[in-house]
Amino acid sequence: MRKKITAAMAAIVAVVLAAVVAKALATAPAASDAADEPDAPAALEQPSAPAEEPAHDRDADRVPDEAGAEEGQGDEAREGALTERQDQLRASYSEIEAEAAALLEANVWADETGTATLSFGEEVAVERKDGMADVEWPWAVSLAERSEQARADGSGTEEEILVVVDLGQEERTVTLSRFHPASGAEQPWTASSGAFRYASSYTAASSSAPLSVVDAAGELATVCEGEENAARLGQLIAAIAAAEYPTATKAVWQGQAEYDYKARTVAFEFELDNRARTRIRVLHPLGTASFETDKGAAL
Repeated sequence: MRKKITAAMAAIVAVVLAAVVAKALATAPAASDAADEPDAPAALEQPSAPAEEPAHDRDADRVPDEAGAEEGQGDEAREGALTERQDQLRASYSEIEAEAAALLEANVWADETGTATLSFGEEVAVERKDGMADVEWPWAVSLAERSEQARADGSGTEEEILVVVDLGQEERTVTLSRFHPASGAEQPWTASSGAFRYASSYTAASSSAPLSVVDAAGELATVCEGEENAARLGQLIAAIAAAEYPTATKAVWQGQAEYDYKARTVAFEFELDNRARTRIRVLHPLGTASFETDKGAAL
């Protein structure tokens, strides 16, 4: 009986061992296959985008002059030439601005020692002093205002023209002034400014525009009642122009006259060739050697 049990147990063990071996054999190829399979490829890395090159700075390539022109700096004063704004100012002068510009331009100005001079040319003003370098700048009048004030002592009237001068890079104030005495000769103009280098003020030393009286109709002596009267009137007109309108070179009478026989007067006008085309009206009492003008001067 014991032998039968032992044999049965041996058979069971054999069956179990056989099952284990069979199972091992069944799973071995799968493991081998898995071992033989190549490793899965790693995830592909996306190539990084190339770094953007910095934008080319075109402004850095410009030379200073080109950059200035593109940025609106081309209106700076150019040597020996007016700026665009100065051209515009000169083209649109009011009557008083034209008169102030003409006054500056027509005279040679000198300091009290005579060693420094100032002149305003057609485009460039020049300040000179013995042994010193000339100072030059393009110029135009940007504003002018006139004022007059009588002196309290009754000795005469102070006249002043406040002029703002555009010098290209800046604007500076120039004060033109003179004294009109109640009697006696007119005083010369004086120009004063902190913009001047060699003197704080200059006096009109000479005029560059001698004036001639033109009798376009050839009848001035008749209207003035004599050659001598006509010559005296011509001197009066020249004196007025030299003092008030120094850029004028001619005073022209076109031959027109207005007679008032009740008042026994004749009136006529001279036109100056300055920028403002100033007219000087003359009133002559008939039968006399007297002449009156609308500028205050008389004979």
